Amino acid sequence: MTAVMLAISLISSAQIPTIYCGVYKSTSWGTTLQRGIYSFPAQNNTTFTKVSTAENDNFLAPLGGAAVYDGVMHGVHYTSGEIYGQTYYTFTYVEYDTKTWTQTKKKSVNYNNIAARCNVSIDPTTGKVWGLFNNFDLDYNIVDRKWATVDYATLSKTVIDAMSLNMVALAIDNSGQAYAVGTDAKLYAIDKATTAYTAVGSTGVSIKSGYPMCAAVDPVTNKMYWSAVLSDGTSGLYELNKATGAATLVSKYPGNEVVVNMWIPAPEAADDAPAAVTNLKLDFKPNALTGNVNFKVPATTYAGAQLSGNLTYTIKANGVALVTGETTAAGADVSKQVTIDKAGITEVEVVVSNAAGDGPKQSVKQWIGPDTPTAPTGVNWTYDAASRQAKLTWTAPVMGKNNAPLDTAALTYNVVRQPGNVTVAKGLDATAFAESLSQLTDLKSYYYQVTPVNGSLVGDKAESNHIVLGDALGIPYSENFYNKNNFDLFTVIDANDDGATWKYKATNYQYSDNQQYASIVASKTLADDDWLLTPPLKMEKKYRYKIAYKVKKQYSPSDYNQLLDVGVGQGTDVNNYKSIVELMSINVVSFTEVSRNFVVPADGVYHIGFHATSKAKSDELCLDDINVTVAGLQGDVNGDGKVDVSDITAVIQTILGTAQYSVDVCDINGDGAVNIDDVTALIHML
Repeated sequence: MTAVMLAISLISSAQIPTIYCGVYKSTSWGTTLQRGIYSFPAQNNTTFTKVSTAENDNFLAPLGGAAVYDGVMHGVHYTSGEIYGQTYYTFTYVEYDTKTWTQTKKKSVNYNNIAARCNVSIDPTTGKVWGLFNNFDLDYNIVDRKWATVDYATLSKTVIDAMSLNMVALAIDNSGQAYAVGTDAKLYAIDKATTAYTAVGSTGVSIKSGYPMCAAVDPVTNKMYWSAVLSDGTSGLYELNKATGAATLVSKYPGNEVVVNMWIPAPEAADDAPAAVTNLKLDFKPNALTGNVNFKVPATTYAGAQLSGNLTYTIKANGVALVTGETTAAGADVSKQVTIDKAGITEVEVVVSNAAGDGPKQSVKQWIGPDTPTAPTGVNWTYDAASRQAKLTWTAPVMGKNNAPLDTAALTYNVVRQPGNVTVAKGLDATAFAESLSQLTDLKSYYYQVTPVNGSLVGDKAESNHIVLGDALGIPYSENFYNKNNFDLFTVIDANDDGATWKYKATNYQYSDNQQYASIVASKTLADDDWLLTPPLKMEKKYRYKIAYKVKKQYSPSDYNQLLDVGVGQGTDVNNYKSIVELMSINVVSFTEVSRNFVVPADGVYHIGFHATSKAKSDELCLDDINVTVAGLQGDVNGDGKVDVSDITAVIQTILGTAQYSVDVCDINGDGAVNIDDVTALIHML
């Protein structure tokens, strides 16, 4: 940690310090906890203003000490509990960005013993963090207390020695002298190097020593402030006389706040030094390491007076000076060209100075230089069966992974066709690709992967849609979904484009058989309108086919009933599919078979489509064990293996009621009814 060197003489001594702290408790909250970071002025009738944004965050008011430096709050929080009469503690280390008060790190430190007895304190002469730390055994009994420095970077401490002084608050003044308030409400001076301590005197305050308290020193005035909880349950801010130990009430707290880990930030500049620059912006072209730093020079001092005299400015990048001692005028607009040594997240800071000293630094952080591309979007390919041409297009990424703009004209692309991991293009400088696909006999699901490249930086690949190509499968056809690759031969159509659609699912159960099946989980807001099309299947009009499959819903209540109908058709335009299984309500939680016979109007390649239309929030529909078989010759009503005039007689007898053949075999024209039209259709077949 960088040593905190305080230039006290630069700041007006009349300034009332603003104290920052964690507030652990307040009667003003009522029944709703609002723990977080607050600020309050060190004056009578003080009020607390919340600085952090979360409604409640226990870790912003850690009970094991916290130190703020280099823009980060480092804290250790603990909670206690009891198991079988044995008390135990849970310790957690956290870090927060002090600009946004967002948590950036959280780690269990149950056995690190870095939880302080009260607050910790930074020695401004060295930057070391000091505290008194409870020393636990494995059963969380306190063995003793160690006076030590803590290193939050390594989550370890350097012990000086055990200390018998039990303190409720600690602060180190501007000279490096440590002071503590004991549980006896006396002020003590501590020799940090030896742990020796001397009683300065009584504070004169009666306290509840078991409650969290803390102390801090004003870096401007060197005054010591103590947040105390009194024996009557009230609380307030006191100034401690370091020579006598006497406590003087500054203000009672309005909600009897219990304050932890308070600190007083050092002022950023002297009153007569320049204020901070404004409108600080970086202007670097994509991939460039050279660009402009733009800002407006302040027209006033840090204290708000009109700025005059000679001004200079300094520009640093990640702490390294790029421009030093450049002269400028108050209120001027500056655009200065600089060169960064390497690409990366770069913090550029600008400070304006005069004879009174440096003004506050203003900084901006962003990625400068070439950035790794994000994945391209809209990767889509089409296939023209007549020409056997595949055409692939995509949209170039415009931002890198580190949110830097990309020079899209400088990007190249590598294109891989799957399956087979075939590189079909490398270093392509366009956002389109075409190739001829011939001799595709084995039925496979084809897709492309596109990877952007920015110079030597290889980005994330994006995957295209899948298209099933190759010879259609014959009948009989079956699918039990044991092999996930087979699911890729199906075509999924998310007709309502809600993202909730058919997927492959494999469940692994410890005490029962594993299951693999096709699944769709309904959207929370929209009813299903999703098709799952089988791989292409060769069918002939002379046959009657049987479709069989198993379905179930996932949960018993009627709210989770599912809806499914089945159609058959050519191509993927499901609007032209003919219904072969009527819309059914699926109300069982065990796989149950459904089967129907159907015919096709002509020889060709067909898909059987499973159409889910379940209502929103109905959860999961499961589909398994699809089987398509030949049920017989179309028109072979009497089942003698041939189609002749005897089958016409069988249909007529069924119409007249003198014989009973099933609708499936008698419905020759496929209109769902058995009548004279089926006789006519059968005559035409003969």
